Amino acid sequence: MDHNGVKPTGFTYRLMIRMYCALGEMNRARGVFDSMANEGFALDLTAFKMLINGYVKSKRKEETMRLAEEMLQNSKFDPLIDSPKYSKSPCEQNQQHEKGN
Repeated sequence: MDHNGVKPTGFTYRLMIRMYCALGEMNRARGVFDSMANEGFALDLTAFKMLINGYVKSKRKEETMRLAEEMLQNSKFDPLIDSPKYSKSPCEQNQQHEKGN
C-alpha cells in the first residue's frame, strides 16, 4: 500500500485501523490490518487491541473471537494477559457492551 511512492509506517497503519474502527468500517479496518502484515510490519498489541475493540463495538462476535484466536496462534500476545482492558474474554466483552456497560 503506497501513495505516489510514499509507503506508510507502522504508525500510519495503526492510525488508519483506528479511524476505520471509529467509523464502524470494520472490513476496511481488517483490510488495513492485513496489509500491514503483508507489508512486513509486526502486528503489535496495539493493532490487535484496536481491531478487537472495533469488532466488540460493532457487535461482531464471530470476528472478535476469530481475531482473538489469531492473536493467540500467530503472535506472542495473549489478549487475556497483556492488557487489563482485555482481562475478560471477547465473549464477555460483547455481552458487557450489549448491556451498555
